Amino acid sequence: MSKEEGMKLYIGAPISIALFREPMMPGCVAMDLYLRHSDGSTYMANPITMSKAPEDYGMCTSKPLLSLRDDQCQSLMDELHRLGFRPSDMPSADNALSATQYHLEDMRALTSRALKMALPLRKDKDR
Repeated sequence: MSKEEGMKLYIGAPISIALFREPMMPGCVAMDLYLRHSDGSTYMANPITMSKAPEDYGMCTSKPLLSLRDDQCQSLMDELHRLGFRPSDMPSADNALSATQYHLEDMRALTSRALKMALPLRKDKDR
């Protein structure tokens, strides 16, 4: 498996998660969960089986599908980031940089007018 296709993410011994793009399902990410046993054998999680929730079901249960420590959650987020995922509600760094560049250009124009002189052109103006 190439780095573009996927990579094993070790989220804390003995658990590891492998995330990779699904080649047969564009727009999907696949996840495998592995557990390394003390005897050296490896166990792989089976596909999830859904069952009807009881009427008094709450969002928090005593038997979660998976529990991760904070550092394991961070590793999972880092791996999703590597695959191209970003938070929906956060501005991108590119947008912030672009806004800063426009602001600096405005400041150069104001300074040029206030000083009544032309400022030297930037060498990277076309970028």
